[in-house]
Parts: sequence; C-alpha cells; structure tokens
Amino acid sequence: MVSGLKAEVPGVSYIYPAGAQRGSKIDVQIGGFYLFDRAPLEFMSTSIKASPDVQRLPNTLWFEGPRIAMPASQAKEDYPVDNGATIEVDKEAALGIHYWRVWTSQGIVPAQSFVVGELPEIVEEEIDGTPVPVDVELPLTINGRIFPREDVDVWQFKAEAGKSYTVEVMSSRLGYPLDSHLQVVSGNGDLIAQNVDHFDNDSFLRFQADTTGLYQVRIHDSQFGGLQNYVYRLTITDGQIVDRVFPFGGQRGAILSVNLEGQGLKAAPYQIPLTSKTEQQDVELPGGGRFELQVSDYPEYLEAELNKEPLPAVELPAVFNGQITEAGQKDEWLLQGIAGQTIQFDLQAAAFGSGLDSVVELQNAEGETLAGNDDVAKGNTDSSFSFTFKEDGDYRLVITERFASRGGLNFGYRLTAASPASTKSFTLSLPASELTLVREQSVKLKVAAKRFGGMSEEINLEFQGLPEGVTVEGNAIAPNKNEADVTLKCDDQVAISTYDLTVVGKAILHGEEGEPETEVEISATAIWQEFDQLKLAVAIATPFKLFGTFDTNYAHRGSTFEKMLYIERTGYDGPIEITMADKQIRHLQGVTGEKIIVPAGAEQYKYAIQLAPWMQPGRTARMVVCGSAIITDHDGTKHRVSHSSGAQNDQIICFISPSLSSVTSAIASVQFQPGGKQPLPFTINRGVLQGDVTVEIVMPHHLKGVSAIPVSVPAGQNDGLIEIQFADTGDIVLNAPIILRATIRNSQGTHLAEDKIDLVR
Repeated sequence: MVSGLKAEVPGVSYIYPAGAQRGSKIDVQIGGFYLFDRAPLEFMSTSIKASPDVQRLPNTLWFEGPRIAMPASQAKEDYPVDNGATIEVDKEAALGIHYWRVWTSQGIVPAQSFVVGELPEIVEEEIDGTPVPVDVELPLTINGRIFPREDVDVWQFKAEAGKSYTVEVMSSRLGYPLDSHLQVVSGNGDLIAQNVDHFDNDSFLRFQADTTGLYQVRIHDSQFGGLQNYVYRLTITDGQIVDRVFPFGGQRGAILSVNLEGQGLKAAPYQIPLTSKTEQQDVELPGGGRFELQVSDYPEYLEAELNKEPLPAVELPAVFNGQITEAGQKDEWLLQGIAGQTIQFDLQAAAFGSGLDSVVELQNAEGETLAGNDDVAKGNTDSSFSFTFKEDGDYRLVITERFASRGGLNFGYRLTAASPASTKSFTLSLPASELTLVREQSVKLKVAAKRFGGMSEEINLEFQGLPEGVTVEGNAIAPNKNEADVTLKCDDQVAISTYDLTVVGKAILHGEEGEPETEVEISATAIWQEFDQLKLAVAIATPFKLFGTFDTNYAHRGSTFEKMLYIERTGYDGPIEITMADKQIRHLQGVTGEKIIVPAGAEQYKYAIQLAPWMQPGRTARMVVCGSAIITDHDGTKHRVSHSSGAQNDQIICFISPSLSSVTSAIASVQFQPGGKQPLPFTINRGVLQGDVTVEIVMPHHLKGVSAIPVSVPAGQNDGLIEIQFADTGDIVLNAPIILRATIRNSQGTHLAEDKIDLVR
C-alpha cells in the first residue's frame, strides 16, 4: 500500500477516421483510456462542429491477430476503448491539421490532430483474415487501419496508360506508430513501385502506368506490426500536385518566376505576382496544385543570376535564394559591410521541406572566417548568427551542405541578411494548450520567451481567468532569461471543471541612460501553435486504491483463474466497479475479464480472468485491473474517478499450463454451399472435467450468411454433430476460419476449448 492520492488522467490513442473532406459530416471512433461512459469533446477550430461529448460504444472492435512470440509479448500494451462522436466540417474549413481534445473529472488530454482534406474520402470496412482487395475510384483519400498485427490492406483502381499517379500515406506525421510500407502492383502481379520512408515514417511514391488496367496499392507496417492505433490516411490521385518549389519566396510587389516540380505541372516557370500583405502567400494553381511562398520587403537575389556573371557586392539588407544542387558545391555571395553595422543572418531550408543541412560562414576578403553557424538548435538543421562589422569593405558569405556527399534540387535555401529588430519586444510560448491541476496539489508550467531588439528586462506573467483557490508562484521570467517554470497550486474547494486561461506577459522598459526618466509597458500573450488560451482542468484525486499481494500460480489455458485483491479506502465507502484496465503492462494474449461490483464498505474482492484456449503453455500472463466509482463532491456534483496499478504486487500473475479439455473437428475445411447445409462431426475430450458441453460455431464479425445453432453434448457422451447453414447468396467474403468452440461450466468457472475450420468456396 502506498500513501498519497492520485488522479487517473485520461488518454487518447487514436481518432478514426483521422480526417474528413471539407463540407462533410462523419461519425468517428475515439480510442480512449479511462473516458468511461462519456467525456466532453471540443474542437479548437470554429470551422469544425462536434458532438458535445464522446460516448462509449457498446463494443470495441478487436482482432486478436497472430499469436505473438516472446520477447515481443512481454512488452507493455494498451487496450483503448472505442467512443463515438459526430463531426461536421465546414465547406470553407482550412485544409490541413485541426486540433481537438477531451477531458474528464480527472484531467484533460493533450490536443490531438484531425485532418481536413479536399478529395472525396472513404473509410475502410475493417475485416479480419487474409487481405481482400477493395475497388476504389480516383482521386480519393482512404481512411484505414493496419489492424491486427501482420495486416495488409489492398486497394485497387483502374489506371490509364501514360498517366502519372501519386500515392501518399499520412500516419506518422499525425503521431501514430505505423511505419508504412507501400507497394504498387500491376494487374499481372508485377511490382511497379514501392517505398518505406519518405516523410519520416510515412510512405510516398509516384508511378506512371505502362498499360491501362487494374493496379493495386498494398500497405502494411514495415515490421508487420499493427494495432488499433495504426491509423492511416492514404491519398491516391492523378491530379495536380506540387512537390518542390524554387525559389521559396520573393520581394513584395514583384512577379516571381517559380520553378515547380510534381505531378501535372508544366516544365516552364510559373509567373506569380507577390501581392500578400503578410510574410506568407498561399498560391493555388488553376489545376488545383497548392504551395506557399515567403514574401519580404528586402531586395532579393537568385543564385541563377550569380552563376551568369559575378554580382557586385550586395548592399544589406537582402535575401539570397540558392540551391546546393551537387555534392561538394559551395555557394559564395559577395556582401558590402559597413563599420558598426550589425546584421542577423538567418538561413531557412528545413522549414520549406528542403533536405539541406546548412553550414554558413562569413569571411573577410582574405578568406578568414569571422562568424558562422551549423545548426541553429538541436534538431534544427537551419543556420543563424549575427555579426557586427568592424570596418567597411567586401565580405563573402559561404553556404555549403554539412555532408559533402549530399546535394540535389531539393537542397534549396533562403537566407535573409538584415539588421535585427531595434525595437524592444518579446513573444511568449506555451508547451501545450492544456494543463491538468489536481485539487490540493501543484503542477509546473514552462513559459518560454523570445526577446527582440536587445530586450532584457524582467517579464511578469499574469494568469487571467484563474478560479478562486488556484494560485501561481514563480510567475516571472528573470532579466536576460528566456523561460520560467511557473507553479500552479490548488486548494480543496475549487470546483472540478475546466477554465480558459490567458497568460499575458508584461515588462517595463526604462529610458536609456542619459535620457529623461520614462517607463513604457510592453506586453505579449502566450500561445501554443496559433492558440492564445490555456485550458486548465482542475481534477479530483481518486479516494481509494486497489492493491494486491505478490503471488504466482499455474492456470490452465481456456479456464477461469481467480485472485483475491484489496481496496484501501481513503474517504469513499461506496460501491466500486472493477474491470480490466485500459492500460496493461503486457500483451494480454487473449485474456478477458468481466465487470464486477464490489459492495459498499468491502475492502477485498475476488476477480476472475478468463484465459484464452489458444495461449501458449509455459508463458507468464500478467494482468492489471481498474476500479472506478462515482463520487459526490462537496458542492453536490458527481464525478467518475478510477484507479489502477501496474506494480508487481498488484498484478494478477499466472503461469500457463495445458488445457483441461479439447474439441476436435472431424474435418479440417468446409465448402460454402449457397442455400445448403453442412453437418460437422466433432469429438470432445473432457479430461478431468465432467458435465454437459455446449458446442457452437464462432464466426468472424464480418461473415454474413453462415450460421449454426449451438448443440449440447450430455455428460458421458464425447461425440457430437453441429450443422452449419449457408444463406442462398454468392456475395460473401471467405477469408478467415470459423471457430468450433466447446464450453464446460462448473463451480471452478468456465472452461473453453477451440478448433479452427477453414471455410472455402
């Protein structure tokens, strides 16, 4: 037993489908942890409307998949529960990622991604078994899942000879674990193209059809993994797509000659008037291709001009656009430096999708390096530095790729050389858009500042919208520092709810030395992404704990196993609902457990688990249970709280021993006969068990048109017959076996035995 109360913070594993087309209304499944019957749902974009709550669905779709060998089966595994909601996307909603979140009385889930697309969309009708090709019409975005392990999804479409087709996966970029492997196969089975990693773990490929006919796109995990959260969006299109742009921007008011690479584009440069009043201009071509350009007010220079003939020394400020197209290439720009002038050199490449890992050096006329930079920060391969010229003269700006063996058309850059901001100012950023604060406890929040114009003063942080009873400490960013760890504390009376906060930083600027004494206040609001509100969830701790004692026992696969467990009550004496926990410390290997209710006041209970009949003898099973209850707060409001513990003493641990019984079909496969029947003989081996046996056929959930009435085999009889009936239809998917299951029930629990039977045409 451990002291100290905790809140079991909810979580989300996936939203499926992970996106929708503009102007559509869809139902989604949200795989959640400890969301229970319902939980509030909020989209952070006004262009997406959603159900006010997610509600637990009657059943969570589950495919067991292949048996997992050790040591993979010893890894931690989560079992999210499906919750339903309806989402409506405005027809004018911005394309790309939007954010949403859910919360409970015990905390708030970090913002999750949802994609708005422009193409028609479909959602995979998930089935178990061997892959079945699904016909689709282009262009479209397919929403699917690689589930269970070793799953392969196959999508097929008609392609035209000579046409180009683009296939792209979005999954890893949304935070899902799928490491996709794409293959394109022709109608006669030839491999046309394949790709594993392109956008991190997301696959991308493009191919041109040699002949008109059916082509298949196959997608699976590169390691043949797969689970509920291996969610993907697969776009297949023959439409116009822009992959690469050069240059990345130009001067406001100019007409920029832009070279585009991709699908469905002309070879000649596109002439784009730069009319945006902001630093970014979104461009949509008549054919539907989209891209972005940066816009500045400084003179712009293009590497092509540099290659034609040496340019005179460039006056600063200026913007330089170039590409490291060949391995070992060195771009050199001649600059005009003025004594006392401070210039900030900022090279951007990664932000535009460029592969360049830049190294930038500033050299004097003799070739001596005066300043430079490789990576601006850890994980950011762009370059940035500032330099104050000590004398007038010509200087050389040298740009190279960090790895001399690399280069190509996708190694472009855009370097801005300009005086740093002279006006003192700052911006603030938050690490997330939400924060959980458990009542009578504290939590830290890091607020980061970016300073400009030499601003060094202290920044005081105001948390606007705090409920009474929540206080802050350390809410100041010290002079010349760039962050503060703010502590929020909560008393025992704050209402369990969410609160929208605004974090505003304020600083007092004093006049320069020798000038009249003046004070000017400047301010900035802290943001996460483009959102300027922090949603604070005041949570309630769980007033009880589940615990156990360490023991290990042998348990027969297919049978029931019970363990005595205990409850430490710390202020709550009502009934507690016990279930299998949503988060387990190991793969369950098919183990299940029913919901039980521990009566009010009880401090111990027995929990029974059902072991799968196909578990491998000799292996260890470890299970975690969860207790939940509805408690009444001091203000009369009711809240669902829960507790689970994966500590070794608190687990249900057993070693798997062989089954007590078995069932064997007399035939290994059954032929589907539209409108017909098939008697299936079987034999029961009860072993040490006694009593009647119920025998049934368990069908894959997608298999329609096949049924069987369960039969009972009386005690003392071992042989039986069950009749399989087939609907009078040929429209049926036969890609998974049916299960012959025998059940014996006695005072020790339920005992299962199974045999697989192939269903063939």
